[in-house]
Amino acid sequence: VVEANIKERQKEAEKAEQIIAQEVDVMERWLKSLNVVPTIIAIREKVEAIRKSEMEKAVSRWGKPLNEEEIRNIEFLTQNIINKILHYPLTALKEEAHLSSSDQVIQATRRLFDLQEGNQGGSSRGGGREEEAQIPETPVESASEQQDRKESR
Repeated sequence: VVEANIKERQKEAEKAEQIIAQEVDVMERWLKSLNVVPTIIAIREKVEAIRKSEMEKAVSRWGKPLNEEEIRNIEFLTQNIINKILHYPLTALKEEAHLSSSDQVIQATRRLFDLQEGNQGGSSRGGGREEEAQIPETPVESASEQQDRKESR
């Protein structure tokens, strides 16, 4: 009986070690993803500043005064275009954050978008709105919860 209990406890201890290892991996991935947050914010600020600047130019050249609804519709249109253009690159950037070469990817991205180091808003042409850094939340579903969900299917 004692020997059976010891074997059962060893099995359970091994399961617990696996769960802990999975959770450590989830936490490490989340921590690495924090490295890309300043770059993502800088890209969004720069693109938003460009969008606003171009909106102002377009509205002033429209030829007739636009009412508030027309301006809101154009704002909505341009914001959606920006979001659709940036969606895949920013998603890929977040995914790359988990790799060992993430610093190189971040530097290349900052260079591609002409974002100067230490300047969240980008180059001197930027000057977008101020936003608080949004730190990604910890994963809602842990690795063990994902495994449980898979097993219940």
